[in-house]
Amino acid sequence: MKGILLLLFLTLLTVTCHASPLPSQSSLVNSSRVGPGCYRRSNETSSVECFIRTLNHDNFPDLISKQELSSVRALRIKCSDKFLFDSFLAPNQTLFQMTFLEEVSVESCKIRSLPSNVWASLSYLRKLRISSRNGDWSTSVSLLVDNQAFQGLNQLTSLDLSQNNIWSLPETIFCPLRSLQKLNVSWNRLSELEELNPGLPEANFCSLNGVTVVDASFNQLRRVGRIVKWKKLVELQLENNFIEELQDDAFAELGSLRSVNLSSNRLVALPPSIFKFNGGSLREVYLANNSISALAPAVFSGLNGLLLLDVSRNTLTSQWIREKMFNGLVRLLALRLSFNQLSSIDEMIFSDLINLQTLNLDHNRIESVHPGAFRMTANLRVLDLSHNRLVRLDEKVFGGLGVLRQLYLDHNKIRSVEDRLLENCTNLQVKPFLFTIFCG
Repeated sequence: MKGILLLLFLTLLTVTCHASPLPSQSSLVNSSRVGPGCYRRSNETSSVECFIRTLNHDNFPDLISKQELSSVRALRIKCSDKFLFDSFLAPNQTLFQMTFLEEVSVESCKIRSLPSNVWASLSYLRKLRISSRNGDWSTSVSLLVDNQAFQGLNQLTSLDLSQNNIWSLPETIFCPLRSLQKLNVSWNRLSELEELNPGLPEANFCSLNGVTVVDASFNQLRRVGRIVKWKKLVELQLENNFIEELQDDAFAELGSLRSVNLSSNRLVALPPSIFKFNGGSLREVYLANNSISALAPAVFSGLNGLLLLDVSRNTLTSQWIREKMFNGLVRLLALRLSFNQLSSIDEMIFSDLINLQTLNLDHNRIESVHPGAFRMTANLRVLDLSHNRLVRLDEKVFGGLGVLRQLYLDHNKIRSVEDRLLENCTNLQVKPFLFTIFCG
């Protein structure tokens, strides 16, 4: 009986390691087979997709016929997400014999390590994605990356290491990537941003000045220190971490930074000088879903190129959102203040926002709006004041909003409306879901 059970187990193991899972029918449309489990799309003659159960030392060399090797420029390897068996990267695999590859994507293959020089034979590689989804297997199974894993990839411009359950990275791991422009390490368990941005003397030879986009969202980062190596950084995604602290000069060297996302963290305040050095470059700032309860009066001053500011879902009160808070933001198009604790809107809060088009004030505790609050926002097209505590509105409050198209006032305590309240809002789309006043 034991012999039969052992035979069944070995049979199952063999099938799991070697057989190819069938791809979906939609993925096979306009595709031709180039080997067991591998297909070439008819409109992409140099692109091949391989669907396998696991990636190991034995099964991959025969997946693509030898005559096809030199013509493939982009290769996607997709392991089955139904079978949680180890996958490996080894020099004898066909992957590393395809020396003209420019793009490689390895998805859902449960890889535990990237050894030294593993990609060295693929010197033409420009885009590399490794997404093992090890966390689906176990939170304790992570991807260990050797310090020399990316040696030889001098032409690599995009590296995606998302969803690998990575806990830490060697200090100089990205130093060989002299052409790197985009780095994605999202959905891991990294706790130190410095691992991606080494600033120690021994790492000074490491030049990452070409990096323009960094995505470190959905990790376990707790603080952001001074970023010194990404001088050309344009987009920084740090949302959905545990960030509690920002160093005063964290972004001081990022003169090209256009977008920073710090949403869904644990910030309670911002250093007054956090954006001091980014006035001419920043276009988008996302601070939503934190615990910010106070803001320095001049924290956003000087951001004269800013187009979008999102501070929704915090605990800001009218004590902090007041006159001069948004001074200088003359190019701002969208301001999101939803889901805070504002109780009133004073006259001069939005006085500098002459180009503002969308203003979200919903889900606050607003009881009063000054008649001149929107006097300088003549370009406003969308105004959301729903889910507040408004009882009445002065007939002049919307007087200067000649291009307003959408006005939300539902879920307030308004019992009556002044006859002249909307007389200048000639473009307003009055629909039940846009303009609803609940009486009673």
